[in-house]
Amino acid sequence: MAAKVEHFFAGLVRPLADSGVRRIVMGGGETSGAVVEALGVTSLVIGEEIDPAFPRLSLNATAR
Repeated sequence: MAAKVEHFFAGLVRPLADSGVRRIVMGGGETSGAVVEALGVTSLVIGEEIDPAFPRLSLNATAR
């Protein structure tokens, strides 16, 4: 079931980004990894903590 959820979100995020969506909030290790991979992201910038041990991550624009 987990693989189906990952596949669903990976397939959803690419058309959203292509249509102009610029902010995507995602949680969960495997699911967020699938989303990042689907977007072709190779590098992220670690920002401030949203909650302890939960940093904000942003796309490293120079790496994509």
